[in-house]
Amino acid sequence: MTATEKRKLTKRTIDAVPSPSGDERIVIHDSEVKGFSIRISSGSRTFYLYRWIGGRPQRIKLGGYPETTPEAARKLAEKSNGEVAQGKDLAADRRRRRLPNSNDPTLGKLFSHTLEQHWKPNCRTWKEQERLFEKYTPANWNSRRLSTISKVDVLERHRVIGKIHGVYLANRWRGVMHRLFSVATDDFDFLGGNPVRRVKPFAEAERERFVTPEELPRLFDAIDACEDVRIADFLKIALLTGARKGSILQMKFADVDLSRALWIIPAIDSKSKVPVHIPLVPEAVEVLRARLAAAGDREFVFPGRYGKGHLHDPTKPIAAVFEAAGLKNIRLHDLRRTFGSWQAIGGSSELLIGKSLGHRSTASTAVYARLTLDPVRKSVERATNAMREVVKADRLLRKKTNDRKRGK
Repeated sequence: MTATEKRKLTKRTIDAVPSPSGDERIVIHDSEVKGFSIRISSGSRTFYLYRWIGGRPQRIKLGGYPETTPEAARKLAEKSNGEVAQGKDLAADRRRRRLPNSNDPTLGKLFSHTLEQHWKPNCRTWKEQERLFEKYTPANWNSRRLSTISKVDVLERHRVIGKIHGVYLANRWRGVMHRLFSVATDDFDFLGGNPVRRVKPFAEAERERFVTPEELPRLFDAIDACEDVRIADFLKIALLTGARKGSILQMKFADVDLSRALWIIPAIDSKSKVPVHIPLVPEAVEVLRARLAAAGDREFVFPGRYGKGHLHDPTKPIAAVFEAAGLKNIRLHDLRRTFGSWQAIGGSSELLIGKSLGHRSTASTAVYARLTLDPVRKSVERATNAMREVVKADRLLRKKTNDRKRGK
């Protein structure tokens, strides 16, 4: 049974209508825009445009409520009414878009095109985009025409990834798929729209994890005990500079001035696309000097397998160090947050912390330009000295305890 009413569709009027029970339906027609209506059932509320076109009734879905606001749906209805006035058959047009088109690319072809033409030339994280697509996209999707991949397909896959692998990875996969369909529209004139657009990302809690003063000595002990010197040195540089993972991986000896204790990340390798100057504390200089002495003709500070290129994915060995230190729920990027936190503990301003971390803000760009490295270096030194003192005090206390146990 369907009941019909007529009034102006607004959030207030829609929310005031209770959901019907069972198979009942309520249809409310807008009093201002011709054919604009909302259909309310026990489980959903959906906007439609209802018009007679070519001598027969057509119902065009405009969007679900509350995902689509009444204002947005009204604009879509007005636009569609204009197209009807020009003689367009909206339902037929939508049916054509949903039909598999032999001219539409397959998802696999679209991914290969996007990877080679867009991501590899312009995106520093293209390997991560590739990994996300290949690992979490069903293999049988590669041969599917884009017009056969619906919002429901994407929604269900997003849900499954979130349930099994977590909301963070699910949202990153969603971002990859959204960009792919955007490229399809621009490069292949795909007319089927972007089915990812109406799939909402999961809410993500902002991470606040950093290495605490109690955990810091255990982390340094685990780093010192790590048999892979390359991984141990990588973690030391991460802790002593607060640099991003990608920047450390691509660190070159040519970018390091040991005499000035300075590391200059070129614009091409920095996330902000401007050169980043990172002051090096004595411990960091010592690590880099030792690596330079053993490098031979290698270009990168942290070389890849067999000395070719640079190290790519140290996630597993780094996780093993964290596990040996007894650190729970910790990621490599949390060391960057740790570095900033210790600067804050030492009384450094947000501006100095941001400068040392290579942050770029449009509101502070002019100030950054006038800021010399001297106060930044002092901020970094205060933070690393504080970390070192915590580790030193802990090791001294353990030594005294062990000496007493041995009767010394």
